[in-house]
Amino acid sequence: MHKTVCRVSRCALVSVVLSVAAASPCLAAQKAPASTIPVSSYYKVPAVFIPFPEPGKDWSIKYYGPVGIGIDLISPPFTMRINNVEKGSPAEAAGLLKKGQIIERINGETLKDIDPRVQLAQILEKAEATDGLMKLQIKDAGDVVVKLPVLGAYSATWPLNCPKSAKIVRTLGDRFASLEKPDWSAGPFLLSTGEAKDFETYKRWLKMEAPVHNYPWYIGLWGTSVCEYFLRTGDQSVIPHINKMAASLKASMYDGSWMGRGSEAPNLKYMGGGHMNAAGVHALNFLLLAKECGAEVDDYLLQRVLLQFFRFAGRGNVAYGNQLPEGGFRDNGKTAGLALAMSSAASLSPEGENSVYAAVRDNSAMKSFYASTWFNRAHTGGGIGEIWHGVAMQLMVDKKPVQYRSFMDERKWFYELSRHSDGSFGINDGARYDTAEWGNYFALAYTASRKKLRMFGAPKTPWCKTYPLPVRPWGTAADDAFYSLKPSEFKPGQVVLDVRRETILTDASGPLMERFSTTNTTDKMIVMYANHPDDGIRSGMASLIVKYGRHHLIKPLLKTTDARTREVGVLAIAGMFKGVPIPTESITSEMLDAIVEMINNPGESRWVAMQAMTALARAPVDKIVPHVDRLLYFLKQDDWWVQSAALKPLSVIATDARVYQKVLPAVGDMVAGNSALTALWAAGDISKALVSAKPEVQKLGMDVFLRTYGAIPDPLLAPGGANLATGSRMFKGTVSEWITTLPGGRDVVLKMPKMTSAWAASKKESDKYVYRGTFTPAPVLMGKWQPVAKAKSVDDYQAQLAKQVEDEAKVKAAAEAAKQKGKPLAPSPKKAPTKFGIGGFVLQDGGKVGGVKDFIWSGNILINSGSQEALKMDIKTVQGKEYLFVEEGGFSAQSETVEDEAQWNASYYVMERGK
Repeated sequence: MHKTVCRVSRCALVSVVLSVAAASPCLAAQKAPASTIPVSSYYKVPAVFIPFPEPGKDWSIKYYGPVGIGIDLISPPFTMRINNVEKGSPAEAAGLLKKGQIIERINGETLKDIDPRVQLAQILEKAEATDGLMKLQIKDAGDVVVKLPVLGAYSATWPLNCPKSAKIVRTLGDRFASLEKPDWSAGPFLLSTGEAKDFETYKRWLKMEAPVHNYPWYIGLWGTSVCEYFLRTGDQSVIPHINKMAASLKASMYDGSWMGRGSEAPNLKYMGGGHMNAAGVHALNFLLLAKECGAEVDDYLLQRVLLQFFRFAGRGNVAYGNQLPEGGFRDNGKTAGLALAMSSAASLSPEGENSVYAAVRDNSAMKSFYASTWFNRAHTGGGIGEIWHGVAMQLMVDKKPVQYRSFMDERKWFYELSRHSDGSFGINDGARYDTAEWGNYFALAYTASRKKLRMFGAPKTPWCKTYPLPVRPWGTAADDAFYSLKPSEFKPGQVVLDVRRETILTDASGPLMERFSTTNTTDKMIVMYANHPDDGIRSGMASLIVKYGRHHLIKPLLKTTDARTREVGVLAIAGMFKGVPIPTESITSEMLDAIVEMINNPGESRWVAMQAMTALARAPVDKIVPHVDRLLYFLKQDDWWVQSAALKPLSVIATDARVYQKVLPAVGDMVAGNSALTALWAAGDISKALVSAKPEVQKLGMDVFLRTYGAIPDPLLAPGGANLATGSRMFKGTVSEWITTLPGGRDVVLKMPKMTSAWAASKKESDKYVYRGTFTPAPVLMGKWQPVAKAKSVDDYQAQLAKQVEDEAKVKAAAEAAKQKGKPLAPSPKKAPTKFGIGGFVLQDGGKVGGVKDFIWSGNILINSGSQEALKMDIKTVQGKEYLFVEEGGFSAQSETVEDEAQWNASYYVMERGK
């Protein structure tokens, strides 16, 4: 009989990144056999952390902890080859090690049977616990002994009450004490140790300079330690610095979060809304701590950002940007960051541990436990996620001691391999985050559980103030269930799942996925884990219901008293995050009745009501129409999450003769008053429905869209001053596209005032261009044109041509000189053709423009109805040749109220006639 390894296929690995829905076919229940995949000749013990070194494929370990070498794991599995010897390391001090050498054994061991990363860490751990000697048997060179400091063994309670952990912490603290200039990424670590020497290091740094910055990234990562310093000392000298950072966040916040670099004129095109929540969630933590300091934190700013992030809690991962919660288990640590922010919120709230924020803290922190399987891989590399997963779990040392201990012990190898011989940390295999700067936050896993910082649970000091936060910033009382660490009750008093003894090896998402990948999945197993406290695992059960055709489970799930379990039933009908729902023909009238009841119940969880509205969109029109008023109630809420959910069933009935006069104007009002691109996209379904609607419906649609276009503010300014001019014009551009799909709409859009370079300089409405509908011919411009350059002016292009001639002459001279010496130059590599923001086009009679979309021309103006810009075209003669100079445009990207904005200067595409 084959032994088995708990691993997931590459398809499953990719799918879990994409969605809970795709991941969930492998999510598991009771203790069934772990896998049916035969083990390789190498692995005899299941690999836990995915991805892991696979036989037949090379794997590189950048550095082997404090030893000072890097190791490539190559075939036959796993042969060890040195890929690097670090300067100043114990390995270099040994004097005989070099890149390319094969290590046959380390302290008598070859790599076999288990994850080689784990085995290497175990060898290191044993050496540091005994004599500190690492004997490397080098092929054809004999033994080389590397001497390491003796640190002792990890205690059973590490990093608490652990001499080895204490030595690691002390070494890192001493390293910071020796620095001449501050390393502000070390601030949280220095204050978290609770040791006087480290506190004095930070205090000395503050006297040298203050870590004040205007980037949300740095405010969130550096500013929090300034707040923690004040809360410990009451030192009023830092309050102005805290105030300055809070004011900077106010100036650049919009829609509840920030760009990573905090621009006051942000790019809303970035990730569908411009937010970077990996930075924003820590900026929220700063604001909460600053408020506890009594600093000047604008109330609107705090409440709006708190709302934005709070509503992610328990409903999925904190999204990358201004989007709905994401599925899966790899989130780059954003949900763990939310746990830290909610810890600060609980400290700030007068209700403290009895507040909803304490519950959200714990639920968000536990995501790190269930996500452990999917390791060190995510957007930009994944290492940043491992920082915050490890830190957030320190919040659970008392509340979930079994899970906490399993988490720390199973990841011990990771911390061992991430240490450096100089005492610093990196993040082993953490890609761009494998640096000492990020490693300083990674090291918090050794100190956070000491509870010396307020965000880690330190006791109040005389300088800690409270502030009455909302009872719950978002949702109804029924939503509070999503923050519980307890499984839901399938029926009153009936708990079907015990999560008290969970371990990484059996209950993290990977092992659960593996058990559910077999054909032995029973109804009982699915129902059991439909009551799990983690949203990702529950969502996985909805996916299993779809995959295995267990549609009979949906009705009882819809009738449960716990909102979390009801959601599982609804998700099977509505579809999970990027997942597939049950077939339409499988949706019964009883299911739809239960969904309608949820929508109409004012006490229903807001999140469940949202999912129910999404599910209702799959119902027949006649089932939706009677509930139009309730759907419009949700559409009119100042909440784009709820609005986008309501739009789904409303788009199904928007052109129905019975309700279109109610629905279309309400949709227009919603779009005009919204600044979230995701909600705008949801409204696009209604514009599609209008294309095939009756004439009277289309007419109202045209009227509504025109009114909406005019009502969208331009520029759009956030309350704190952030300029959303680009977003305003994106909204207008989208609405104008809707207009073009209706009869006569294209002509209407063409005649709308267009931005020009003159308008970009003056911002005067009179400087916009208006096309009157009559084509003005300009025969000299007609024909095919191809871009050859970009230039600021004719003189600039002449200079470019002169430089080109000069460069060609130099190349020719160098080639001739080389030829004379009998050493011909190798041919220069061909340069990739230059890409321009505009392609070639053909100016045709009657105003048509061939080769590009959404353009017409008239006279010397090229009209872009998509960007609502009018670009001047002029023929200029340069060195005896005619070129067409076309304004580059980009007026729609101009901010309007940033005081230090440079004066607008047009640039041009230079085009030559094509053949």
